Amino acid sequence: MKKVTGQALMSPAEVYASTVNSIVSINCSAVSTNIFGQRVESASSGSGFVITQDGYIVTNHHVISGASSVTVTMYDGTEYPATVVGSDSDYDVAVLKIDATGLQPVTLGSSEDVNVGDTVLAIGNPLGELTFSMSQGIVSCCDRAINVDGTPFNMIQVDASINPGNSGGPLMNLYGEGGGIVSAKYSSYSDTTVEGLGFAIPIGDVQAIITDIMENGQITNKPSFGITAGTMTNYLYRKKVEEAREEVIQGIPLSEPLLRDNLFPPMVGHMTKIGEETGQIEDMLNRLADYYDEEVEMTTQTVMAVLEPLIILVLAAIVCVLIAAVMAPMLSMYQNLDNI
Repeated sequence: MKKVTGQALMSPAEVYASTVNSIVSINCSAVSTNIFGQRVESASSGSGFVITQDGYIVTNHHVISGASSVTVTMYDGTEYPATVVGSDSDYDVAVLKIDATGLQPVTLGSSEDVNVGDTVLAIGNPLGELTFSMSQGIVSCCDRAINVDGTPFNMIQVDASINPGNSGGPLMNLYGEGGGIVSAKYSSYSDTTVEGLGFAIPIGDVQAIITDIMENGQITNKPSFGITAGTMTNYLYRKKVEEAREEVIQGIPLSEPLLRDNLFPPMVGHMTKIGEETGQIEDMLNRLADYYDEEVEMTTQTVMAVLEPLIILVLAAIVCVLIAAVMAPMLSMYQNLDNI
């Protein structure tokens, strides 16, 4: 097996043999609540690659977005639970960390050296089942501007076979270097089925971002308004619950974070457990009862506020119909008199 030096040209088979131990399969699970209040678990998969010997792994943001747990599987079958160090949707990049040492990192190349016509290899896990598969193609365009779900990206366009599950894997050159992160493909365009349109994020565009996330857990020099709008996801609820647990342990009454963070009803089970652990279960149950009493009262008031004007309109319509029914014979009589 050849060692990757960035200097020696290799065959595709030699590239695969030299780098496959640096590629990982990523399996994610997410828990959500449906409209009936039931917990629903979903699963997704993707690819990634090792960038440090002590367990830092790069993948796409969209691979791990919304995941409640992430598992990384190495080529030899070893599985590790992974922690999401940080990610960024604008660049579609994420960094994971597993508790491992002595790993073989991918040698990163320079995306500036990529040229149209270069042979490239995509190694990953298409469909989440065909693990550690490799496909081959050429670079079709070096700086292709595309729009993915409303976000503009500068991409390397390739004709290598790319499928769901390949996302997050490396795009390798024949020197065994990673020059990009496989991210997307076009399967159709304006009702037309297309083939051979795959895209990878140039590694040079995100290398500094990856380092920033590894060191700080986020992009530190990214401008923002300081305001984030959105719905309270399960992840954020769980984070609030953990913060509430710390406050209660420090002696703050359980009812305070319950009311302040509006943790009813999504986290009832978690908060009940905290109540049991801290001896405040009675306070917890009382607040729960008060909450639902208030919810029922508010719902009733809302329904009545909507129904009252409707009831008035319906009654007014009935009165008009009755008046019309009484007046019709009289109007007919006067009309007949005029005709005589």
